[in-house]
Amino acid sequence: MKKYKFTRVLTFEGKKYYIRGDTLEEVIEKKALKLRDLEEGRVVLNRTTLVKVWAETMLDTYKSNVGDKTRYNNSNNMKKHILSYIGNMPISSVKPVHCQQILNNLSGYSNDTIRKVYQLLKLLFRTACDNSLIVTDPTRGITKPEGYTNKRRSITESERSVFLKVCYSDMKYIPFLFMLFCGCRPAEALAIRANDIQEVKGIKVLHIRGTKTENADRYVPVPLDFLAYVEANTPGGFDLFSCRKDGSLHNESSYRALIKSLKREMNILLGARVYRNQLVEPLPLAPDFTPYMLRHTYCTDLKKAGVPLGIAKDYMGHSTIELTANIYSHSDEDTLLAGAAYLGITPEGATKGATLKGRKMS
Repeated sequence: MKKYKFTRVLTFEGKKYYIRGDTLEEVIEKKALKLRDLEEGRVVLNRTTLVKVWAETMLDTYKSNVGDKTRYNNSNNMKKHILSYIGNMPISSVKPVHCQQILNNLSGYSNDTIRKVYQLLKLLFRTACDNSLIVTDPTRGITKPEGYTNKRRSITESERSVFLKVCYSDMKYIPFLFMLFCGCRPAEALAIRANDIQEVKGIKVLHIRGTKTENADRYVPVPLDFLAYVEANTPGGFDLFSCRKDGSLHNESSYRALIKSLKREMNILLGARVYRNQLVEPLPLAPDFTPYMLRHTYCTDLKKAGVPLGIAKDYMGHSTIELTANIYSHSDEDTLLAGAAYLGITPEGATKGATLKGRKMS
């Protein structure tokens, strides 16, 4: 995710424009160019303005003072879900039916995605009304389709099997393996370098240089099977395990592309049909599969291995033990069967003098 060092505000005709750059000189140059474009009227706004032109102006003006990740998500949702359908239409030609179709196309997406696109669509045309580009807001009365709710869950055993086959087939996917086997957050996994693999009293550990909380900078042991793969693919010097083609740290865009590639390969391995290099829906991989589930899976794996809650908290880099306990409290089939076995209950339904803490159950 790109983060700029310098930000300056340009106010023109009562509107604020946020100019960002890596150096002060770059910001000054960008600011001068932006001012020139505004003064020369490069962007003429009226009822014939294309939706994609207004969308860019609207995001720069009304959604500029946000973080880099939010700005990226706003731009991506706008392009993918809105502009791909009505971007080349004059803004005054957009009808309620067009807006409703945009939302209908989101059927099957998560409720979170539907909500964000809905809000962007409403803002796009509300601000167009405010600026007298249109008389009537075409988003009035539109309704959101039913979506699914993203719930934090562990990956299934079948997902794990396919995931490992894909990740071990190409070194570029190693950040996802660090998430599963070491509990890294995505940003932490992408930043791992060769010298982060260290040895403490004969045990190989990973130094996770997290910054999200004061507990995020931590050390976790590396599982032996995964360690063999890591040591066989450790880059020289202080290099990143995974990086962009120019050797730099992944940004938000390249990380999204990496996720897309991972899910594509998993879908193909699961039997998805491919036509003209495009996957044919319906896709076999669960639509709610996200890399962050790997970190959740790591925590549930700690629980299954009997790792005490306090140690799991340190390995996860959580700020409070309650966060870890929330995951530890989740039950699944494995823990259910383990508990049944502890009570002496067999899969056939028979009990063999089940006891609880050494006491006969009546």
